[in-house]
Amino acid sequence: MRKLTLFCLALFILSTSPALAQFEDLLGGASSVYADPEITLKPSSPEPGERVTASVNSYIPSVNGSAISWKLDGKEIPGSANKNSVSFVAGKDGMEQTITTTFNTPKGQTIVVKDEFTPRYLDIIIEPQTHVPSFYLGRAMPSTGSLVNATLLISGLNSYSDYLFTWRVGRTVVGGSSQRGKNFTSFETTLDRYMLLSVEVTGTDGSLVAKKTVSVPSVNPFLKFYEYSPLLGLSNQPINKSLSLIGNVTTVRAEPYYLDSRVYNNPAIADWTLNKASYTDTNSNPYEVTLKRGSTSGRSTLNFHVRDTAQLLQGARGSIGINL
Repeated sequence: MRKLTLFCLALFILSTSPALAQFEDLLGGASSVYADPEITLKPSSPEPGERVTASVNSYIPSVNGSAISWKLDGKEIPGSANKNSVSFVAGKDGMEQTITTTFNTPKGQTIVVKDEFTPRYLDIIIEPQTHVPSFYLGRAMPSTGSLVNATLLISGLNSYSDYLFTWRVGRTVVGGSSQRGKNFTSFETTLDRYMLLSVEVTGTDGSLVAKKTVSVPSVNPFLKFYEYSPLLGLSNQPINKSLSLIGNVTTVRAEPYYLDSRVYNNPAIADWTLNKASYTDTNSNPYEVTLKRGSTSGRSTLNFHVRDTAQLLQGARGSIGINL
């Protein structure tokens, strides 16, 4: 009985071996179940003179237990023996470099992995399409729902027409797909206080050329009030809480900061009130109001409210006191 059982077991193993071999052949051999070792650079698109960390996935079975050596442009990296990652400084702008990892396996095989990269200066120019006063020395900031223009500049490239650009805001691809030659994009900000804007540049063969990510802040629009004189123009000093009316007539302008330019140029709401009553003595400029001294004296409150009815967070309101 025992001999019969052993015979049946041997017959089963022999009969299943071809099937296992066919399954292994289908996968390209047992070793092909695992990918070949790959080098990963961080950052993936280094700039000239930037410190770079190169890592390799040496845990896969084909190279497990191997002796590891690293070379940069054919020269051994000092202190890199048998390390899964090394650090080095990227070379000059536009100079192609090669990082090489060599595995000497316990079975006497030699496996060489290479990665080529070209250090380039990358810069994303952020241009928020929001309003600030002409005399303001700071930069405009994006606000919730405002339009932002972004342009990627890559050193050493005179033309971008032969490259594919994939822009993302967070995980969302701007425009729905990669676009050829488009090193610029436009997008509207989200409700987040900070957004990640990234761009990936590839060649027509799919090779990575550059990759860059920046954080784009978003703020709330607000108002400041200024005196306007036909003779002297707009004062660059804001009215601090209240304005004392010295002459018989004065003009006050409300200046929004960081309001989307589309809303500023065509506001759905631009209302002035004096002591909560609508004030109709406005100029052709909806952001200006003319105040006239009356027969009575005292303190009044001047309010201004600007807003877009489609994008409710695109708006601001403020008030100042008027001493008559």
